[in-house]
Amino acid sequence: VRVFSVFFFFKQKTAYEIYQCDWSSDVCSSDLTVAAFLTILGYSLYDTIVIFDRVRENTPGLKLRTYSAMVNDSVNQSLRRSINTSMTSIIPVVSLLVFGGETLSDFAFALLVGLVSGAYSSLFIASPVLAIWKETEPKYVGLRKRLQKADR
Repeated sequence: VRVFSVFFFFKQKTAYEIYQCDWSSDVCSSDLTVAAFLTILGYSLYDTIVIFDRVRENTPGLKLRTYSAMVNDSVNQSLRRSINTSMTSIIPVVSLLVFGGETLSDFAFALLVGLVSGAYSSLFIASPVLAIWKETEPKYVGLRKRLQKADR
């Protein structure tokens, strides 16, 4: 709840600063860049939550496989959705970058880099970190040992 309230505060603050910006100066590009970074935080957080929710849904059937195998299956199940969401967002941002002019170039570039890195980190960094972290818990260590004995 705290993370979301801080995110909402910065989002509103950035919206107000953009509204009050003097468009003849170069200060606006930094405000737009801050807005882009906050937008990226939202995209990345949402994408990570979707993947972690899929992991949560798959956790009850965890008796026949390890936690990391279940996380891998969860990522595979949500991979198409993550790619579609990212590409749907990247295509307009690239058009803003190409056709948007000088005013929107910083904003569009920050969005583009953030969308690509956010999608990458949700799929290939957050999920493996979750799997490594959870497999140190005694419950999942015991499950791994039991499954290794069953494979022999």
